Amino acid sequence: MSARYLIPYICFECRRVFKRRPDRGAPDKVCPHCGGPAIGLSRKFRVPARADEAQWKKVEFLVRRGFRFYSVYDEHHVAVPYPDTLAAARDFVRRFADQSTVARLAKVRQRPNKRLKLAGARK
Repeated sequence: MSARYLIPYICFECRRVFKRRPDRGAPDKVCPHCGGPAIGLSRKFRVPARADEAQWKKVEFLVRRGFRFYSVYDEHHVAVPYPDTLAAARDFVRRFADQSTVARLAKVRQRPNKRLKLAGARK
């Protein structure tokens, strides 16, 4: 069954965002406007104005470092807002590097798959 909601995909080449159904097999898409790569983000993502150069740089900085605008939590498990400036984004990335998409995927890959059964194992 396919998802009933749409998620935003961002293209940094033409500075556009479009929405599509999520696809677990291919989290990124091709931009329908320019043909460039479009990266899937959280539904919480707010699009900056096309002319706002500083915000586009900040968003690209965060996305390239694995932050796709999913929730990030501090040491007290309280949700942390995403930064407003590029300078704040640099501190944010250093502070929460373990919560980036890249870090989360690495953790998942390290977990043993409990569904796999060893050859000759009894039930």
